[in-house]
Amino acid sequence: MGQAGSAERRQGMGVRLALAMALAPVVAAGAQEADSLWLREVVVEGARVVSRAGGVAIYPAQWQKEASASLYAVLARAGLNGIRVDEVGNTITPLDNRGGVELRINGVKASAYDLLQVAPTDLLRIEYTDSPGVRHGREVGRVVNFIVRVPVAGYGAGARLSNAVTAAVGRNSVYARASRGTSRVSVDYGMGYTRFDGARTEETARYLMPGNTLRTIVRSDADGLMTTLSHSVGLAYSMRRDSVLAFQARLRTDIERTPHNDSRRVVADGNVASGASMLSAERRATPVADVFLDASLGSKTRLTVSAAVSMADSRRDYSYDEGSPYAYHLHGRSYRLDAEAVAESRPGPFVVTAGMVCSQHYDAIDYGGDVDAADRSRVSDIYGFAQLKGSLWRVDYVAGIGLSTYYFRRNASAHRFTLLRPKLTVQCPLTMGLKLSYDIELSEYMSRMAATGSAVVRVNSMEVEAGNPGLRPYRRVEQSLRLSYDGVRLSASLQGSLRVNHDCNMERYSRHAYAAGNAVFVKTQVNDGHCSMLSVSGYCRADIIERRLSVAANGGVYRFINIGADYRHFYTAFNGGVSLAAHFGKLTLTAAADNGWRFMEGERRGQQGGSVSMTASCRLGRFTLAAYWQNPFRNTIMSERTELVNRFVGKSTTRRNGNLGNLLGISVSWTMGNEQNER
Repeated sequence: MGQAGSAERRQGMGVRLALAMALAPVVAAGAQEADSLWLREVVVEGARVVSRAGGVAIYPAQWQKEASASLYAVLARAGLNGIRVDEVGNTITPLDNRGGVELRINGVKASAYDLLQVAPTDLLRIEYTDSPGVRHGREVGRVVNFIVRVPVAGYGAGARLSNAVTAAVGRNSVYARASRGTSRVSVDYGMGYTRFDGARTEETARYLMPGNTLRTIVRSDADGLMTTLSHSVGLAYSMRRDSVLAFQARLRTDIERTPHNDSRRVVADGNVASGASMLSAERRATPVADVFLDASLGSKTRLTVSAAVSMADSRRDYSYDEGSPYAYHLHGRSYRLDAEAVAESRPGPFVVTAGMVCSQHYDAIDYGGDVDAADRSRVSDIYGFAQLKGSLWRVDYVAGIGLSTYYFRRNASAHRFTLLRPKLTVQCPLTMGLKLSYDIELSEYMSRMAATGSAVVRVNSMEVEAGNPGLRPYRRVEQSLRLSYDGVRLSASLQGSLRVNHDCNMERYSRHAYAAGNAVFVKTQVNDGHCSMLSVSGYCRADIIERRLSVAANGGVYRFINIGADYRHFYTAFNGGVSLAAHFGKLTLTAAADNGWRFMEGERRGQQGGSVSMTASCRLGRFTLAAYWQNPFRNTIMSERTELVNRFVGKSTTRRNGNLGNLLGISVSWTMGNEQNER
């Protein structure tokens, strides 16, 4: 190239290096431009992360896909901010409380078993957003959409066996599929199990008694046992006619059992110590049937319709004899219908999307034993939306608005919540690969831990938990400003965000005194005050040595502001992580570490345990062998720590697990078949 081109590259390198030094100096030194990249071709020579309005698009390199055993492994290499990817356990966990992670394949909702059926070499790109559009519901905080090539002829089968050798932890699955013409049939089965005998909980509680005296009780597990066993069976049929019509029907049944979740405790009440036993057993069965239809209505319009019907039957037996014997059992039934219709049209240099989402479900819970309650509830959630996406004067924009109405009825209590939900995202290029984006959204939200039942359940000798049928959704306003750079071998971003929850679901403790100066403390949930989070976070990914060594790092400072009717609590925390991947032909070495998630919501300060993992994988023809080491050099890990700072109840609880320390395991993946993919 000419001197002008060389000068431009030198100037661009200076801008990129300055941004990378601000975010992650340890990884920026080796980043430089690659020779070529064709984003719209099947083969991408260099991995790339491209920022766009609302999220990023990840284009893995061909050699990265060939070195990965599953789509989980490809996603783990990206080191995305806010999620933890366990490529051995096949899980994607959000590290904050913004909602769950929704998985999709070519726009269709997918499960872990669906992801395991896709060969990484068939992956074209990953579309990731941490700011879902108005189409997605209140329980979705992030969306990962895998765009893949679909087999059109032939057959395929595979198995994935992942089991620990130092603990009884494993997850295994098998699948088979056949394609002919426009149709495909697939079947899969999965089984998971755990047996933990090294999990312990220690709790120190301080109660403010009538007369302003403090009563301290320490509860410590002496031993415990938790066992789980799960089965999943799925059957699917799909039909695809080029880009004109796509249809899919699926049946799936999940069965989960927890025969034992037991512990034997030592309870020290002042200078008096006694023993207590907690016994719990659960089982749950969930059959689901869903259909999906995507059709082209002319050259510029597409219609997508989906529906899912599910039911769940769950049972629980529980007993805890601290202070005095206490036991109850429950039987729950749930019936749910979810439907969605979305139309997308391209009438010009923009895309118009409009649709409706409807959810209807009915729950029945019957208690017996020391809990005398029967709950019947019905929820109707209807949501309509419209969205405009396009580009104007080099500025990308996504503007949408939705109207939701949420009707809830439990026994004799009923309420309706209606909210207009606007959303706007704009992104504009600055210079030399830099982009600036702004996002603002008003949405409704309901805590996943919301207790809306009428039952009053004893927690221990001093506390009870009471449901609140009048608990309702609340308004959430969230806005963010992001500066990002996207290069062939370097991607980085710096983001500031503010989230404000108005009149949100908050815990509340009250003290009820009775004879002899004693008291019982009642925990419930109410709509109260507001809970806000202010954060500044950064993300950086770089190929230090092209096709050999890559590093990803993310981190941020988070400020939590909680204001209730009778308290004000503030908390500042750092959350972050780093991952490293080295490739040597068919051998791939990876390492990842994070400090979990530290937060404060209401009067409860929490910390999820950090994670450290190392994996070595090797592809040998149709087999992929992997060995993993999680939480090395630690015999026991801290899995969770919470602190309650209520004026009546002060409580510090720590959960540790000796089974997950120094966890060694082996994973074997095998595929076979002769399939022809679509072009």
